[in-house]
Amino acid sequence: MQSARSAAVNLSQSDIDAKCLALGNSLLKPFYQKDWKASKPTWGYCYIISEALYHYVYPDTTSYIVNFNEIEGMKGVHWFLIDSNHNIIDFTANQFKFKVPYGVAKRAHFFQGSIAAPRGLISKRGYAMAKHLGVVTDE
Repeated sequence: MQSARSAAVNLSQSDIDAKCLALGNSLLKPFYQKDWKASKPTWGYCYIISEALYHYVYPDTTSYIVNFNEIEGMKGVHWFLIDSNHNIIDFTANQFKFKVPYGVAKRAHFFQGSIAAPRGLISKRGYAMAKHLGVVTDE
């Protein structure tokens, strides 16, 4: 059985950066692994960090993506959360050399995972990230 620790968790950008640095590229999909660098430790982690925080830390959020493919000269997508007060929660924006264009973001849903979490089913990689961040424990 798992236990969420969201009430006691107070994550900062430096916490997230340090946790991603410690992971290296180990939780990334192979496509992203080759481009991961210690100088940009959150590179490629936007989906599973957002997923972990959505399920275990921020109960009043919705998930969004910026589809860079719709912006000339760019490609890829970027995941983040927005809370009920319209605050952006994005611990991986620092992977970019530019300001994330949140104004073009669209509501998106996480893919259905296989592990039960407080807000539905989380992916195995999302759950592994949640454990690494210390926002969930196995009991």
